[in-house]
Formats: sequence, structure tokens, C-alpha cells
Amino acid sequence: MIFSENRFARPGSCSRAFSNEVETVRVKKLRQIKFMKLRSDFNQSGTSM
Repeated sequence: MIFSENRFARPGSCSRAFSNEVETVRVKKLRQIKFMKLRSDFNQSGTSM
């Protein structure tokens, strides 16, 4: 998170900042999907642990 903020703070091309933002959103979505899948798998296996 801090790295992306530093990237935005540094003066550069708007397109690069935009692409970085898009990449961040994509990674967040992927993480969310992975987390949801993990949670559903855990629920299916049961909370016997």
C-alpha cells in the first residue's frame, strides 16, 4: 500500500499512475476472491478444527 502511494506522490506520467491504480484494484479483487474461496472451503470442510 505504502509503495503505491509513494509511486503516486512521485511526479510522473498520469497514464502510469492510472495503470498502477488499475493494477492495485485488480490485485485487491483477486485477493478478495481468493479469501472468499478459502472461507467457503473452510465452511464446507466444517469447523471441526
